[in-house]
Amino acid sequence: LNFNEDKARLLELIKTADILVEQYRPGVMDSMGFGYQAVKQLNPRIIYCSITGYGQTGAMAQLAGHDLNYLAESGLLGLNVDENGKPVMPAFQLADVSGGSHTALTACLAALFERERTGTGKYLDVAMAKSVTPLLALPIASQQATGHTIKELAGNIANYNIYKCADGKYIALGALEPKFWSGFCKAIDKPDWQARIANMEDNAVQALKNDLEEVFAAHSTTHWQQIGSQYDVCISIVKQLGDLVTDAYIQQSNAFGTFNFEGNAIAGMQFPVQFTDGASTLPHAPYLGEDNELFT
Repeated sequence: LNFNEDKARLLELIKTADILVEQYRPGVMDSMGFGYQAVKQLNPRIIYCSITGYGQTGAMAQLAGHDLNYLAESGLLGLNVDENGKPVMPAFQLADVSGGSHTALTACLAALFERERTGTGKYLDVAMAKSVTPLLALPIASQQATGHTIKELAGNIANYNIYKCADGKYIALGALEPKFWSGFCKAIDKPDWQARIANMEDNAVQALKNDLEEVFAAHSTTHWQQIGSQYDVCISIVKQLGDLVTDAYIQQSNAFGTFNFEGNAIAGMQFPVQFTDGASTLPHAPYLGEDNELFT
């Protein structure tokens, strides 16, 4: 690697680029000569997006962090708890992907639209810890309105919960609204259970959970999937990661595609939105260095 040669190449790319995305701590790009003010002089139309853990300013700006830290700081981790109230670590990168990638993408697209009107670029300060806070919309609204932390979406009601089936797999029951719960009660031939969701006392909720555990444990997930399809009562099998690439819904929705990686065919995620002309398949992400000469 030759820093001076790479720097010269990057400077040339910047002159014609629409968007520059960087993920260093605040000040690092400035120290290398690629800070926003310097880049803007070369290309006033550029959208410059900085993604950090805690933003460009403030007491936490220079702190290191990972997905777990951002979830903890944002309040999301404190809501995702087990039956004993202990926070549970998600097995996926919620803040990195939803907070970093998706928020950055949204901001860049909005800035591009504004640039079409004004002709000038924009600096975007994307903080991952802050970018996941919109996911708290319902819990925050509930807390502000009632003074209490919402519990309904954390396994504290029986008709919105997860249950183990006879085959050892799990079913997600989302019969939250009365019409879905009523339909579910009819599907399992328990019409007298319909009124039980009105009693939110802890003992009553636990008793209903216990009864539902017995009901679900009596049949396999295949049986419950058929019930869900027949009665439209918000029932889903809790799928495992290894099942996704062959799952019927995933296949029909073209959520995964096959890509060539170093001579090997691998499954990869497609862009999740289907356009009206049917084009939802995008080229693979560029390999390391693939676009270095694209604009020269």
